[in-house]
Amino acid sequence: MSAAHCKSAATTAVHFQPWGQRVQPCWHCHHFLRMLHGGSAAACALPDGPRVRSMPHGGCSAFEREPGADDEDAPPRPAA
Repeated sequence: MSAAHCKSAATTAVHFQPWGQRVQPCWHCHHFLRMLHGGSAAACALPDGPRVRSMPHGGCSAFEREPGADDEDAPPRPAA
């Protein structure tokens, strides 16, 4: 193995996806309250969890599907 190959393999960042290839955004979750900060964060009602989640498009490992919420493809508009 070449030194260049080892360096590129060692610096490759891996982002954890709790749901594999399927993305479960916050606005499809039972704990979702509303979008915040222009859509870059979401208010979350998960008991004993953080109240604000960053990157709501990616969801989190505590996702619980809210029936009917995944009918919408786009996130709700952030509160003014």
